[in-house]
Amino acid sequence: FQLTAVGSHPIGDSYGVKMSWTKGLLTSDHERGEVTASQYQATFHTDPTLTVGEHLGSLIITLCADDPSVCKSPLPGAPWVVPLQVIVKPSRDASKHVTVAMTPSTPAIVTYPGVVASIDLQGQFGGDTLGKRFQVGIVDPSGVLKVGVWSFDEKGFTGELTTAKDLVEGDYNGNVEVRLCYDDPYVCRLPAANSPLLVPWKIAVKAPLNLTVLTPVAGLGAWSTYQGNAAHTGFVPASFDVAKFTRRWSVPAPSRYGRDLNGAAIDNGTVFIVRYDAAGGTDLLAISEAAGMQLWRKSFGADVRVNSPAVGNGQVYVTTSGTADTFLWAFDQRTGALLSKTSLSTQLKTYAPPTVAGADLYTA
Repeated sequence: FQLTAVGSHPIGDSYGVKMSWTKGLLTSDHERGEVTASQYQATFHTDPTLTVGEHLGSLIITLCADDPSVCKSPLPGAPWVVPLQVIVKPSRDASKHVTVAMTPSTPAIVTYPGVVASIDLQGQFGGDTLGKRFQVGIVDPSGVLKVGVWSFDEKGFTGELTTAKDLVEGDYNGNVEVRLCYDDPYVCRLPAANSPLLVPWKIAVKAPLNLTVLTPVAGLGAWSTYQGNAAHTGFVPASFDVAKFTRRWSVPAPSRYGRDLNGAAIDNGTVFIVRYDAAGGTDLLAISEAAGMQLWRKSFGADVRVNSPAVGNGQVYVTTSGTADTFLWAFDQRTGALLSKTSLSTQLKTYAPPTVAGADLYTA
């Protein structure tokens, strides 16, 4: 709370201020300053150890012409006694004033060794917390989660948490502390009511490889092009339990201007992807769906645009564009051998992924 004192004339530097209060009612942390030559303002904080109920006391203010710690020469009329009443409500009332949500909100967030997973944290203030001048701190005492970019205002807060990169396989759990404090939230000697709020989390770090036996799903064909089929619907006529999904294998994707991989097509147990490397080159990769091993690679060089692949009839197709390389390519799915290379009529054009329909191939 704040206390404002107004004098009948400027006090200047002639007097020091001595303040005391009923023991256990306020903390020793307070701020005071001059508003005008005759007006002063001080901010006080109630003791966070106060129990539920009503607490009565007083704040005593004295202006001293000498050292305030001695104050043998007080200003005439001093001291001034300010009565205090502090009512501490049960924490169950205060807990209704801040709501916190975590995204994703799944029972356990799944990641893998060396892979950083992100969690978004959002909070909204309400009730008695609205308009309060506290600071917000987000802390994970375990060190499993790291606090990234976050911000807060008078309405609430948002923050990003990331998993530590050196986590080994296993299950982790704990609580994120959302601290509402009237001082430094990473010290928090002056917490607000019901602070800290505890937000539970679970992290499951899985094995990087899970090469279980693959069982084909009856009735499903190849994922032949962009959005899966010639109609580009992305529809798969089957149902799956996403709770049972785990990563089978992974392929490194060096960054190039934020574009690492470009689409995927799957046929005959092989995954075909276009990958950009850190040096500016572009590759078409064939990867074993079962084991994640690279079967073959076709390199197109630097400064060439390569769209997502399409598959069908034992072949894999891509179109490329550049100042001198604008072609439709066809490769053998099994060996990677070049079967055909058709020149296209325009240059520096980004083509849509090819589409296979029966024995016909379309591109635009």
